[in-house]
Amino acid sequence: MPEYECPYCGHDSDHVDDMTDPDISYETECDLCEKVFFVQVEYYASYSPITAEAEQVAVDAANARHSRMMDRFRENALSPTEGK
Repeated sequence: MPEYECPYCGHDSDHVDDMTDPDISYETECDLCEKVFFVQVEYYASYSPITAEAEQVAVDAANARHSRMMDRFRENALSPTEGK
């Protein structure tokens, strides 16, 4: 959970709802001393390698979506003689 420290009293605060947009600056109030200060939010991308199991889960899900889409297409497709 993201936390930041009040610059006046040192109280640790966690206003997760405040941190919705990347690279923003906003004004907030300390829960303890009630003084107002600015918080600068910065996000840094992090990447981790995908495991073989996770990759297989993603492939299986994509294949299942494709199969359902093709089934719906076949159910709704016109036969060659119906379109004439």
